[in-house]
Amino acid sequence: MLDRNIVKRRSRWWAWLRGAGFGLQLMLALYFVNSAIRAYVVRTELQEALADMDRTDPGWRLPDIEAARAVVPNAENSALRVIAANKLLPQAPKTWIEDDFDTELQHLRPEQRMTPAQFARLRQRLDEAKPALDEVKGLSELPNGRFPIAYAPNPLNTMLPEQQKLRRVIQLLNRDSMAYAEAGEAHQAIESCCGAFNAARAIGDEPIAITQLVRVAGAIIASRTAERILAQTEPELDDLKRLQAVVEREDAHPYESITWRGDRAFVNATLEAIESGAMSLSELAESPPDWSDQLLAFAIQDYVRGLHPQLFVYSARVQAASELPPKLRRPEMQQIEREMRQAWGNPVTLLMAAFLKLDDAFSRSHAILRCQAAACAAERYRRLHGDWPESLDQLTPDLIAEVPIDPFTGDSLLYHRLPDGVVIYSVSSDGVDNGGVVDEVNPTLPGADLGVRLWDVAKRRQPPKLDEPAKQP
Repeated sequence: MLDRNIVKRRSRWWAWLRGAGFGLQLMLALYFVNSAIRAYVVRTELQEALADMDRTDPGWRLPDIEAARAVVPNAENSALRVIAANKLLPQAPKTWIEDDFDTELQHLRPEQRMTPAQFARLRQRLDEAKPALDEVKGLSELPNGRFPIAYAPNPLNTMLPEQQKLRRVIQLLNRDSMAYAEAGEAHQAIESCCGAFNAARAIGDEPIAITQLVRVAGAIIASRTAERILAQTEPELDDLKRLQAVVEREDAHPYESITWRGDRAFVNATLEAIESGAMSLSELAESPPDWSDQLLAFAIQDYVRGLHPQLFVYSARVQAASELPPKLRRPEMQQIEREMRQAWGNPVTLLMAAFLKLDDAFSRSHAILRCQAAACAAERYRRLHGDWPESLDQLTPDLIAEVPIDPFTGDSLLYHRLPDGVVIYSVSSDGVDNGGVVDEVNPTLPGADLGVRLWDVAKRRQPPKLDEPAKQP
């Protein structure tokens, strides 16, 4: 016969287990109820945020933006010419843009001539690339472009091979322009320089931030080439007017609005890919897949849905900040960036483009382009009146509509007479007027302004430095 005490202990044990099991079931039930409620709440809030976006900015999603991009007929599409030219260029990775000889050319001062060896080597290079050069010779008449974009299901895997190779063609045209300027052929130099600007403009309204940065870089390179043309030649008035118009047209390009709107759409598409299961957080972190991707997929997707509306808040703040006067814009953007950095691990802030750096790049581009446009107008004034203007105000309204604005201050660009010419400049991102000290090689260094130099005719085409002979192939 069983001991009654043993039976009682077993009964208490089973009673405890039944109670614990009931408690566990209750906890699990509460957890799932809470999860269901949270899932309902975050999905409802996200749907409300998306509906608000549809109401306030129709056509804001990435497929809509892509469908609404400007249509450029094939015969007028500079991007197609750029793609064709790239296929004809030598395919060595560093050709034209990063090798030692190109670095030599980049370090030439605008008013300094090439050595005979450098000029001969440049001509040899251009001869080797003649098929590609012939392909883009008419690019100066094609100011509009549109590259095709094939978006991947995971937006982060979208490839942009042709846009990334654009700089090779821009550099080809810039070097062609340099060769003409070295030979004193101003008209042809400006023709190729305008072609370089239009090669940069082959990127039109592509909504991915990196594409607009590629365009900015190309426009700045072309502008530096224009500065060299004016330091080596005396272009005719019509050519100067044409170059100025090309520069002003590029300055009018809305880099900012295209980028902010496009980045919001791109991040939204990426978040939707995570929420639908088409993309995992491991992919977002660029790490190998692990067990958590499957086990926690539901929780992760709702976690991302809960954060998703923050995208619209942050992007609206960035857009509003970009429209502030320059002296207020940067502090506001810095504040937004600080807040986003504090949101550690937030996929929204991780995915958004580095808007502060983008804004700085766009401002630098506008500054250089405006200085170059004013420089063309000042050179036209010198050709008409035999001397430089006393101030930029003397250029308006006949030679330039108004004195260009420094995008870093909101004030007019600055202008100084120098012993050998003039300088037109912006104070750059540090906001400090360094008297027009311009560093063409390292323009963003502290203590340097952004600007364009113009030389007196007697100070143009200065002798080359013969102590550093060109390296042989």
